[in-house]
Amino acid sequence: MNTRPPEPAEPATPPSYEGLLHDQYGAETVARGRAEAQATLGLSDPRTALGPGAVAPLFALSDSNGATVSLAGLLQQGPTVLIFYRGGWCPFCNVYLRTFQLARPHLRALGAQVVLISPEQTTRGQALAERRALLFPVLSDVGNAVARQYGLVFQIPQELRAEYLADGVDLAERNGDPSWEVPMPATFVVAADGRIQYAFVSADYTQRAEPAEVLTTLRRLHTRR
Repeated sequence: MNTRPPEPAEPATPPSYEGLLHDQYGAETVARGRAEAQATLGLSDPRTALGPGAVAPLFALSDSNGATVSLAGLLQQGPTVLIFYRGGWCPFCNVYLRTFQLARPHLRALGAQVVLISPEQTTRGQALAERRALLFPVLSDVGNAVARQYGLVFQIPQELRAEYLADGVDLAERNGDPSWEVPMPATFVVAADGRIQYAFVSADYTQRAEPAEVLTTLRRLHTRR
């Protein structure tokens, strides 16, 4: 007898990051988190990031299983969505990754590949993938080498590190890198020709691109085929 539970129904519309965020944490907690984020706003500048029309730097990174995933290989299959996130310790990142997980049927229907990139070590990425049952490759960009090419990297200053450590977040340990550098959260859509068609980068780590915006770009690319 087959006891496997039925597959969950595919959502008719893509989920909303803002909607999931408020559903999971509530308006008061979200507002408090956004107030705390104000302390980091002057640390980074989205204008340093690559934008639409730029050629996406190629890369090859290890996924949570130790396999190498290359952007060139992904683009051979079709347009690719690159999601740079701070790490599995960030609650806003976790909600965002879940949002795209729920949007996966819509992304697949348009032939899009999605990869998740953070500076955390492979073991951390593996733990996150298993804990969140992620169906996208979780790539380890130790030292932020790739994020730096995309213009996303900034450093957490000494005065804020104590707050992170008090919350149990030791970035030097998690990332295997003493620099305390992290990427600005960013979402890019890269067309099969290697050019960036959509870019969302924010100095405010609570703000993220909605899946609906990404899907609009992917539909436009799909109609060009």
